[in-house]
Amino acid sequence: MVLENPKEILDKIKYSISKDNYQIENNKNRKDNYNFKRKYELGDKELKTILLGITEDDYYETVNNYKKGYEHERLHIFAPTINIEGSEEKVNKVQLYIKFNIVEIKEKTDYVIVISLHEAKKPIKCKSSL
Repeated sequence: MVLENPKEILDKIKYSISKDNYQIENNKNRKDNYNFKRKYELGDKELKTILLGITEDDYYETVNNYKKGYEHERLHIFAPTINIEGSEEKVNKVQLYIKFNIVEIKEKTDYVIVISLHEAKKPIKCKSSL
């Protein structure tokens, strides 16, 4: 694990998202993202609200991308716990796993790729979950 400054990371992420300079991956390798969106019937507006609601205390870690050809990328992982309406209008407390890639573009607003946005598969310990 490489230590990073969560505030700086989050500031870049939120600024890009607020300017609609981001995308949430929904390709065949990201079925968990799709299933999360469907399970809770979330639209783009709700997903954006979730992303903008992340705090520094939700920061977990920054890692190098392990995929061949992408090893130079730094991936930033956050694990917020949110209240979300599930089936039968029951409110569930759910911890999310959100992984970002910040694509830095010279002289322009950074572009953020939300690689993962789904329920955490196991409990993740970050300040907000303690």
